[in-house]
Amino acid sequence: MKRLIIATILITLIISCSNQSKEIDIGLMGIYSGRYSEVGVATRNGVSLAIEKINQQGGLLGKKITFTPLDNKNEKNQVVANFEQHISEGRKFIIGPNISKLANETRMFAMREDILIISPTMSADIMADIDDNFIRVISRTSQEGHIIAKKALDMGLKRAAVVYDLSNAEYTEPIYEVFRETFEKASGKIVYVNHVSNNIKEDFLDMAENINSTQADTLFLLTTAIDAASIAQQVRKTNTTIHFFGTRWAKTLDIISNGGQAVEGMILTSMYTPEKRSDKYISFEKDYQDKFGVKPSFIAAYAYEAVMLLAEGIKKAGSTNVDKVKNALINMQKFDGLEETFTINKFGDSVRKSSTVQIKNGTFEVIDD
Repeated sequence: MKRLIIATILITLIISCSNQSKEIDIGLMGIYSGRYSEVGVATRNGVSLAIEKINQQGGLLGKKITFTPLDNKNEKNQVVANFEQHISEGRKFIIGPNISKLANETRMFAMREDILIISPTMSADIMADIDDNFIRVISRTSQEGHIIAKKALDMGLKRAAVVYDLSNAEYTEPIYEVFRETFEKASGKIVYVNHVSNNIKEDFLDMAENINSTQADTLFLLTTAIDAASIAQQVRKTNTTIHFFGTRWAKTLDIISNGGQAVEGMILTSMYTPEKRSDKYISFEKDYQDKFGVKPSFIAAYAYEAVMLLAEGIKKAGSTNVDKVKNALINMQKFDGLEETFTINKFGDSVRKSSTVQIKNGTFEVIDD
C-alpha cells in the first residue's frame, strides 16, 4: 500500500512537470469588479487576444501560452496577495497591475529577481528611473498635466476647476501639480479643487453647483470615464459654456456611452493616434471587435502590446529565464507597437508620443498628434 501511494505521488509529479513544460502560463493582475473594472476588463481582453494570436502562430519556444487572471479589486492588500499567489504557483511573468494607486506594492515585488512585471498602463512617476524588474509600455504620468494646461491656455481659458480621484492619487496628483504649475505660470487661476474616491459616495449635483458658482471656464477631470461622465452631466445642466478636459484614463467608450451629449466637445489626452491608422492597428481593431463586440480602448491596445513585447523578449532570449528576458527587452531599446515605434530606456520605462482627442458626434476625433 505504501509503495502504491509513493508511486501515485511520483506519477502525479511527473504529469505535473510534463504539463508545465508544455505551457508558459502568464499571470494577469487587474480589477474585474467594482468602480474601476473597465480598466481590468479591457486589459484582460487585450491580453487574451494577443495570446490567441501567438498560439495561432505556434506559441513561444514550442510551448502554448496561457494566462491566469486574478482580481486585485483595487485593494493594496489584495494586490500583495495576488503577487504572492502568482509566485507560489510558479508564474515568472506578470502583466499588470494597471492602476497607479498600486505602484508602491508593485515596486516592492519588482525588486525580486524571480519575476518580471510588465504593466500596460501604470504610469506613476514614482516607478520611473529605477533598475528593477518592472517594465511598462505606457509613458510616465506628469506630461499629461502640461499638455492639458497648454491646450486650455491656447484656447484663452483662464479659470480652472479641477476634480481628481484620490483613490488613484499616485496617478492623479502628479498630473494635477504639473497642470497647476503650468496654468498658473501663464496667469491662469485655479478657482476650485475637489476630489472623488472609491471610499466616498459623492453628491455630483452639489459638486456641480459649487463648480458653476466659481465662474470657471475650464473643468479638468482626473477621474475614471464613468465619474467624469457623471460630473459632466451635472455641470452641463446649468452651464453650457464651460470647457471639459480629461486624461487618457477617462478615454474609454464608457465616457461617451455614460456622458452622452454632455461630454460633446470634451478634450482628452490620448495614446498616439496618427491621422491614418496603421494596417497593424486596423487588423487588431477588427479582431478585437469580432471577438468582444466593442471597439478597443487604448487600455486594451496597450495590454495587447505588453504581451507582444514580452513574447519578443522571450524569443530574443531563447529562454524563459527572467534575467535573460529582461536584458533582451532592455537591449531592444525600441519596439514596434500597433501605431508607433516607441523607446524603452535602460530602466524599462517607455517613451512614447501622445495625442489629444475631442469627443465629436459620439466619437474620439484627433485634434493634435
